[in-house]
Amino acid sequence: MDEDFNSLVMECNNCHLKFRATELKIDPLKNALVCSNCLAFPGSKVMIIKDDSIRKKRPEVKTEIIPERKPITQAKPLLQNKTEQKKDMDEIPEGYKAFKCSHCNYKFTRKNNWQGNCPYCAKNTAKPLK
Repeated sequence: MDEDFNSLVMECNNCHLKFRATELKIDPLKNALVCSNCLAFPGSKVMIIKDDSIRKKRPEVKTEIIPERKPITQAKPLLQNKTEQKKDMDEIPEGYKAFKCSHCNYKFTRKNNWQGNCPYCAKNTAKPLK
């Protein structure tokens, strides 16, 4: 008989949600079976619905997201040696000039008629190379 009572589903007389019979209590003011939510908040709307209420729950669908893997390619080293850096500075496009900041020694290229501050330290100490 105990198993039948635990599986018995009844309706709360206040909020009209379905609960197991073990979850319902008698309200002394109304002399009616109410759920623990309605008993905890008398005279108000239901604020919290217990997880044990009998309602149709959607089955949890587990989906796995598998990221696409790109083939591993050989990465270039971040730091180049000084000869490669010099080679890059020697390949200046036409219409551009190499500059060097005398304050921070930063080397960069700009258009031939450029006059301005060093892009690294923002000082007005950029001088053209060569």
